[in-house]
Amino acid sequence: MKEPTIQDIANAAGVAVSTVSKAMHNRPGVNPKLKEKIQKIAKELGYRPNPFAQSLVFRRKGDKSAFHGTLACLLGHEQANPLPIIPHYRTIAQGIKAHAQDLGFNVEFFWVYEPHMTGKRLDQIIRARGIPGVILLSMDADEVDIDWKRYSCAYASHIPKEQSQVRFSFTYPDNFELMRQILRYGKNLGYTKIGLSMKQIHDGEQQHCSSAFLAYQQDLPKKKRIPIHRWPHDNFDRDDFLKWIHVHKPDLVVSSELQALKYLSSDGFKVPEEMGFLFHGLYGNIHQDKRLSGMYPPYEDVGAAAVDLVVGQLYRGEMGPPKRFKGVFIEPMLLDGATVKPQN
Repeated sequence: MKEPTIQDIANAAGVAVSTVSKAMHNRPGVNPKLKEKIQKIAKELGYRPNPFAQSLVFRRKGDKSAFHGTLACLLGHEQANPLPIIPHYRTIAQGIKAHAQDLGFNVEFFWVYEPHMTGKRLDQIIRARGIPGVILLSMDADEVDIDWKRYSCAYASHIPKEQSQVRFSFTYPDNFELMRQILRYGKNLGYTKIGLSMKQIHDGEQQHCSSAFLAYQQDLPKKKRIPIHRWPHDNFDRDDFLKWIHVHKPDLVVSSELQALKYLSSDGFKVPEEMGFLFHGLYGNIHQDKRLSGMYPPYEDVGAAAVDLVVGQLYRGEMGPPKRFKGVFIEPMLLDGATVKPQN
């Protein structure tokens, strides 16, 4: 039988989880009669405080050196372990590990598609090692058969799909805001015909960016609107791109493909004197080239925020899929380079 949680108490009392937490820990801010009611419901349900969660109280009171345990980070990507080959996975993982250590946790990484690995075996490993919290990095819980109600969980850089059987709270780069800020930045610099060149794939990142771009264009005169240049995944064709440039004549190009900048230069365009270029850094293309202007998602913060979600659940004694999941979107960062004209 499932152990009752403070979410169960909150549901029975008709109050928020935070109110139950205050009542159970005798904190101020709760009406005495309501506190008595909550504690009575907890007793009737057979609620037992989570000793792991209680140990975190010491952390909150200033014990910076305390070790609280280990978190698991599960990695999807069926073709191969993504950490060695996909830059933004690696950057998110670094953010997870660094912030977990700041909070007193170690992190163990598990590739769920490792040969001979099954959901049952992975579940046994996690339980045997006493791991109470799990972060799922860019993968869906439905990809692996685990008894999720045993763990406090969150997604990092993944939004639960509508058809998903298991949904957790998540962190995600705010790619709609990224594109919105890029367009505002370009407009403030005086550009009036902004063109977007992007991959022709239907994932969340691309959809959010294209939605922001199309919304921006609604307020423009028709002669200033430029259709999105879409190109097949891993096939950024020079001739097709330059044809789009010569037909629509943008004064600023926004793209996550650095080849676009090279193609413009090879065709005789002077950047930024004749045409501006703004880079949007999806898929972990975070470059230290000081010449680039644009924005990128701070993937380390995406990982760190997932740790905060899981540790918060551990503190509150919450395990398993929540009744209502929440999303944390991470604001983009500016690359202030030299591929656009300087501000006046």
